[in-house]
Amino acid sequence: MPTIFTSFPLMGEGQVWGCVRRGDAEILGRRRPSPHPIALPNPVRQEFHLLTLLSGSRAGALTVARWEHLNMKRRVLHVPKPKGGAKRAFDIPLSRAMIACLARARRAGRMVNAVNAAEWIFPGEGA
Repeated sequence: MPTIFTSFPLMGEGQVWGCVRRGDAEILGRRRPSPHPIALPNPVRQEFHLLTLLSGSRAGALTVARWEHLNMKRRVLHVPKPKGGAKRAFDIPLSRAMIACLARARRAGRMVNAVNAAEWIFPGEGA
């Protein structure tokens, strides 16, 4: 029997990744997908990884993102020094899901590290 590959976690006895046989596809209707695809204990890291997936950007570019790089009027996040250097600076256009992710990151950052959250989009836990 052909196999259908799933790329999202399913809730139930535990998260299920991998493949489902075509005859078992109705299982997907009985289990609810996770409301948040990434379950991490740190909410800032959770939003960081989600924004990385949504934007397709390198993680290194987002770890140094600051609130001053965010332009909500144009709905872009400016990356001033990507891997290729400052001459390759670019803007990431923001979808609604990405803006919601940034809003959650701001709230979570204030809870995790209020001092650094004023400057960094994804502040670390340390001082």
